[in-house]
Amino acid sequence: MSAIMLGGCKKFLDVNTDPNNPTDVQESLLLAPIELNISDNITSGFAQLATQTFLQNIAPNQANPGIYNYQMFNVDMNGDWTTFYVTVLNNLKILNQKAESEAHWNYAGIAKILTAYTLGTATDLWGDIPYSKAFDKTNFLVAYDSQEEIYKTIQSLLNSGIADIAKGDAVKPGGDDYFYKGNMASSDKSRLFAEGALLHSPHESTRSHRCSAGG
Repeated sequence: MSAIMLGGCKKFLDVNTDPNNPTDVQESLLLAPIELNISDNITSGFAQLATQTFLQNIAPNQANPGIYNYQMFNVDMNGDWTTFYVTVLNNLKILNQKAESEAHWNYAGIAKILTAYTLGTATDLWGDIPYSKAFDKTNFLVAYDSQEEIYKTIQSLLNSGIADIAKGDAVKPGGDDYFYKGNMASSDKSRLFAEGALLHSPHESTRSHRCSAGG
């Protein structure tokens, strides 16, 4: 009886592995939430709301304190900073590394194109931002990359992403790709959209770099 009880206790107390928090998942389980967060928090997040308010494209129907009266503090951007880096860019890095290691080139290409889009949005909001050393977990004082360097990185990511897609890998997304449902031709077009956004950026360094790159 004691042996049975001790055996059952050992099994009951084996709680070191949480099946609800896996440390590794397939690409399809990464891509879907990444695209959701890009749509919900980057394209339509607080930073975009603040921008629209400061440009007076939108306004409340009554006086109230906050960004509507141009009252905004550095802590107000913490949520967006976390979304850009922790939620999106960090997971895109994981997605790209996993896809490359398994030679799933369509997923790798999508990861690079979405990284380029996210970086473009971030640098348009904040100018100089960390990226080249942003994911070094041993360094808590990360240097910022200049905006010009970020745009060069974006162009490199776009070129590499399209090269990955051009490899014609049979493994491609399906319903986990909320944007294009696995239509890789449309993913290729998104690269052209991102390049067009860079070319028409108000920042002189962007236009200069794109022209010198032959865009």
